[in-house]
Amino acid sequence: MAQNDNTRYGEINRVVLVRKLLSAVKADFNSNSIAEKGGIIFLAVLFAFFMFLLIYGGKKATQSRQWQPIKGRIISSEISERRTESEQGSKFIRSAKVVYQYSVNNKKYTSTRISFWKKTYAEISIKRYPAGKRVVVYYDPKNPKVSVLDKGLSIGFYVLAFIMLFFTSLLVISLVIYINKKYEYVIIMNNAENHHARQTESEIDCKNEY
Repeated sequence: MAQNDNTRYGEINRVVLVRKLLSAVKADFNSNSIAEKGGIIFLAVLFAFFMFLLIYGGKKATQSRQWQPIKGRIISSEISERRTESEQGSKFIRSAKVVYQYSVNNKKYTSTRISFWKKTYAEISIKRYPAGKRVVVYYDPKNPKVSVLDKGLSIGFYVLAFIMLFFTSLLVISLVIYINKKYEYVIIMNNAENHHARQTESEIDCKNEY
């Protein structure tokens, strides 16, 4: 019975410590300015976006190796330019827009995706996929509207994966160090509170005896 009471007390004590730890982390976050909070949220969203892009794109690129090949045709192939402004001035970003068509079970599909991860210069893409050219299209049997002309992964995926792994490791290590320091602080404060409570109880007991 005493052992069960001790176990229950230990579980309650751990719950209290976790709640105090979460409160301390929340207090740290709330102590930041609005700009700092916005920066933290922005970085978290950006990190989550790149992780999603890495996982989803990598998964699809890997699956595309097993996709069904089918004959298709390039409908249009052109280079588009987009102007961007920066502190260094304005510049034009050139990108290839290749539109191709294919049929699965007598249903026509149109797509512009050349690949998931294989980055190619616009001029090379246009020369490789001119309008009217017959091509091999690789489509997802479970979702025929998803397709690529160039299947598989490229070195770019592994470079991004390494960078994300590196920053994830730094983030996890920093988070573990931060949580550990906060946990130590919470334990010290909790022990101080318990000591103060016991001391107060002892003083009350002494007064009651007199």
